[in-house]
Amino acid sequence: MNNNENDEMLEQLKLNIAAYKFKEEQKLNTLENKEKGGIFYMKKKIIMAACACLVLVSGIVAATAIKNSKSSDRGLGEGVDTAVDNGYIANPNADGTDSNAIGTNKETTVDNINATINIEDFIMDDVNLSTQILFKFDDKIKEVVNLDKVNAIELTDLIVRDEENKIIYGGNNEERFKKYCEENNINYTFCEFNDNYMNCGVNSFNVMRDRESNSIKIMYNMYTSGTYPKSKKLYFSFGKIEMLEFNPESATQNRVIVNGNWDISVDVPKEMYTRADEYYKVVSCDNPDFDVYTAKVTNTGFEIGVIISNIEKPEDDREKRLKFYSSSEDYENGKISKEELEELKQWFASVSMLYYPISVSEHNIKGEEVENSYIENEQSKKFYTTSSSSRKAKTYFIDGNKYDFYETFSMTKYDMTSKIKVVLYYYGIPVTINMERIK
Repeated sequence: MNNNENDEMLEQLKLNIAAYKFKEEQKLNTLENKEKGGIFYMKKKIIMAACACLVLVSGIVAATAIKNSKSSDRGLGEGVDTAVDNGYIANPNADGTDSNAIGTNKETTVDNINATINIEDFIMDDVNLSTQILFKFDDKIKEVVNLDKVNAIELTDLIVRDEENKIIYGGNNEERFKKYCEENNINYTFCEFNDNYMNCGVNSFNVMRDRESNSIKIMYNMYTSGTYPKSKKLYFSFGKIEMLEFNPESATQNRVIVNGNWDISVDVPKEMYTRADEYYKVVSCDNPDFDVYTAKVTNTGFEIGVIISNIEKPEDDREKRLKFYSSSEDYENGKISKEELEELKQWFASVSMLYYPISVSEHNIKGEEVENSYIENEQSKKFYTTSSSSRKAKTYFIDGNKYDFYETFSMTKYDMTSKIKVVLYYYGIPVTINMERIK
């Protein structure tokens, strides 16, 4: 990849990030209007590897309403939920790992808090490692935090490797990563990703909290831009449990850190480490400019990649776009007016729509209703994309008036049929691709 291509991809990635931030802001505004007094905390982390231009968004979602404790509610989309409902899940039933710990916050320090950690279940596929983790503390935890008001838990120094010492999740703490590699006699350089050291993001949310038993259960989802290995054993290691306690009465936040030393190992089921993809081929396509270069179904979703020819890259105002990137901060600092802020948002929404010629949502970035692309099997069941941060997706212009579109839909191996129909809405016009399974 030459420097011009690198620059072009980077610019497109910046545009995608800004579009994501714009849409998230719209969601947050809607949430705030519906649920006054609630909290929705999202932290974004961008890991950019040299020459690779890999961008992953990580976050902790803290919701006031706790999800039902159901193993299929993993926040990774319908495809993953379907796989879980069909038995694609591991239940280790391992004994809890104990650790004496120290709990700290701004005002209080309490020694010797006992914390027992259980990995209750997990799934692993090519892009996801989704774990349901139960934390149980002794009564001393009540002296430093009110578990009823804990909105988020983060394992800030978590590292996961497998039986071949491949790094499944390396975290974002360089000092911790170096120490871990030394202790385990493995040779990796922090953030120099490869086939044996995955570039990952993470998100989590509370599933259950019970002050009576001093317990909190969370869903902790790790996902990669590459492909996870077919690991047979996983080793989880961490020394910090960070809890965010929100008090709506005083509108204050309290971060509590429990320090300890936890090492947990789990066996991966054979169904997961022997997983294999199924492929489809094109039978017909009613748009000659669409060239399908991959179409495969996994245990947790259907991925399709298409190169679209004879498409003109939209013109962009670089200077105005840079102004948009800083518009929220500039507004907060009084450098631009509210009217100028809204004008920049509307301009950016209009430009961004041109960069996404295939609709994969019921609404465009302006919030207008549009037709939604889908997959349909022989039972006439339709499958759409999801907003899962772990899904494989790619949308950017390439040389020669071409556009690379890659998306993941919720059809899985459990839903696949010999023939399927793919309908992609291209600038509002449906393009139908008939496909059949390769046997």
